[in-house]
Amino acid sequence: MAPISNIPTAPAAASFTAALLRRYTRLAVVAVALMMSSNSPSAEPKPADTAKEKEFTLSSKGIMSLDDTKAEPFYFPPFTATVKARRERADGGVELDIHFPSTKSRDYTLQLTSNRSAGSTTPVGLDLGAWEKYVLKFTIVAADGSTTSCPTMTVGALVGPTADGKGFGFRPVRLALPAQTSRISSAGGFAPKPSVLGMTISLFGGKWSEGPHDVTMLVEPVAGATPLSPEPKPADTAKEFTLSNKGIMSLDDTKAKGFYSPLLTATVTARRERADGGVELDIHFLSTKSPDYNLQLTSNQGAGAKTLVGLDLSAWDKYALKFTILAADGSTTSCPTMTVGALIGPTADDRRYAYFPVRLALPAKPSGVSSTGKFAPKPSVLGMTISLYGGNWPEGPHDVTMLVEPVAGATPLPN
Repeated sequence: MAPISNIPTAPAAASFTAALLRRYTRLAVVAVALMMSSNSPSAEPKPADTAKEKEFTLSSKGIMSLDDTKAEPFYFPPFTATVKARRERADGGVELDIHFPSTKSRDYTLQLTSNRSAGSTTPVGLDLGAWEKYVLKFTIVAADGSTTSCPTMTVGALVGPTADGKGFGFRPVRLALPAQTSRISSAGGFAPKPSVLGMTISLFGGKWSEGPHDVTMLVEPVAGATPLSPEPKPADTAKEFTLSNKGIMSLDDTKAKGFYSPLLTATVTARRERADGGVELDIHFLSTKSPDYNLQLTSNQGAGAKTLVGLDLSAWDKYALKFTILAADGSTTSCPTMTVGALIGPTADDRRYAYFPVRLALPAKPSGVSSTGKFAPKPSVLGMTISLYGGNWPEGPHDVTMLVEPVAGATPLPN
């Protein structure tokens, strides 16, 4: 039988083996050389971890300055947890005594922030472009009088807007006594110009009884991070006008003619001027469907007597009205969310009108002020919007009594 041609003979096999040995020897020498060179002094060092240099934190002064707890620009009805007391510690950080009314939604979370829309300080002037992360350290000190036992809590350093346009973001971490008393929360991915800055502290994630509950939390700057502090809000020097009782009573268009098609259907069935200021409006909404759930009560160049059309508003920067829910479907204690606003147009950038929406509800928030700016000096539409939008209303119809008042300190027009 002939030999198979691809099996080497003995001399050839010896030569083949020697070649393999020489090849692997060369590879081994190269590997050893690489290992030696990587440990030699002349090797290029690994880049240093500079993450700490790109972190900022709040100073104790900054933590003490946070004073908005409602989170109203982001949640409605607003949060109800409150800070009952705060103590700045000589060794750094601030102890917060926090009261949570219950473990129900809106009651079990505290958002303690410096906020563009509320409170006495603002982070708006801060430039966060130099930092990549925002960090705070949280430590549970006591819960309902106990320093040894506390169900799980969720805390986090909060900042917004985020780089992808969300209102805010935070990195949640869990704490509990005695398992995990202290942790650092690190939030990243934020825009360079903040509108809200602070923290969230919540009973979320723990097996808490119904409540109420009281927690003392130590919040500290993080060592090695750059400490920052929000600044007091500058005095508001804007010149504001409002509608006088006479002006509110003169509004006579409810159809929003020229702005909506089909025309709006909500109506004012009665109005009463109050001796102590303001006008009570009885409003009838046919249903919660469009266009039935929205009232625009205005002086409008397209309809009605046009009493306020063409006023010279060049001396003012803002237009404001105060709204208060008095009753909804016969109840003075309960009303789903409504959206209201002072409405004016055209705007300075040539939109037909604009308003600043404010959410109201009974009993959570019965009253609020809407203030709108950046309008043209000669209005073609001026008044208000009152809507069932934003609330869990049944299909309807619905009847609401709303008090609309001039804002104290603003110039009432017409005189």
